[in-house]
Amino acid sequence: MLAHFRSASGASPTGDSFLAGLWDARSAVALFFVLSGLVLHLSWAGEWPTPSATGRFYIRRWFRIYPLYYAALIVALAVTQMLPLGECPLLRSDAANAHVIAADHGDVWQWLHHLLLISTGLDTAFIVPPIWTLAEEMRVSLIFPWLSWSVARASKTTALAVIGLLFAVAPWLSAVILPAAGLLPLFAIGAWIAQHHRIVNLSRSWAIALAGLALYAAAIHLHWRLHQPAVGIGAALVMLAVLHGPGLRKALGHPLLVLGGRCSYGIYVLHFPIAMAVVWWVWSHAWPMWTLYVIGIPLSMALALALHFAVDLPMIRVGRKLAMHRSADDAKDGH
Repeated sequence: MLAHFRSASGASPTGDSFLAGLWDARSAVALFFVLSGLVLHLSWAGEWPTPSATGRFYIRRWFRIYPLYYAALIVALAVTQMLPLGECPLLRSDAANAHVIAADHGDVWQWLHHLLLISTGLDTAFIVPPIWTLAEEMRVSLIFPWLSWSVARASKTTALAVIGLLFAVAPWLSAVILPAAGLLPLFAIGAWIAQHHRIVNLSRSWAIALAGLALYAAAIHLHWRLHQPAVGIGAALVMLAVLHGPGLRKALGHPLLVLGGRCSYGIYVLHFPIAMAVVWWVWSHAWPMWTLYVIGIPLSMALALALHFAVDLPMIRVGRKLAMHRSADDAKDGH
């Protein structure tokens, strides 16, 4: 969110300082995929991917991702159609915003791709550029049950060796197959943490967390082939430290942080169109650009909080109920 706000406001790049690595948007996305692998593995628990079990998994994933994503598309469409965003030079000079402004939002085929989210014809910069991560997340989700099962069945060292190999060939996988294939090691290392964290002995959790943050922050200064492994390992160390450190768990368990975590998905999918709208408003009224953050960040969080209770939670419950009904039906049929 902060990276996109800075870019939309015409702010200068953060530079190459060590602390800039902690705010690098590309690294943050990689951390998100590691965390997704951890959480998805906990929900799948290494179960054998039968058609029935994978069907329940896909149902839960659809209701977790798509409803709030569709709400973000509606917000973005309203912003692009109701405001003369093209008049703002700040928005025209930013590549992502300029692409959205120039796009033909009457393109029915592109809207169909967006409704599907996982199709290869999807132009992720069409209306909400950050949704490219959701597309990759859902593509990986199609095969994640098999990835989770493999991590659960392999030994701790064998799984690590395979993950290391996946990191080595990730650029090739992205170029030859699909970009989502190159993300498999990030999901796999998250699944490995979920599977094996109980048998990893970490007595100095704070030191491990600091080491993980140092590696994570240094990733932007490394060769591009080393960026993904460095971020993945750094994120994994931080997550292991949190799982083994009561003090860290207690700090992250603060009610405000928990609430922020629950709303984080909404913040992610909503902040880009809100940033466009607020940048246009600030520019058109000749307000100082720092007011973008004062208005845009609280607005993004408030809308995300409202939609969390109005859309996100109800749809998650629907997905769980449908998955449970499917499980009950399968049991009656003897599957």
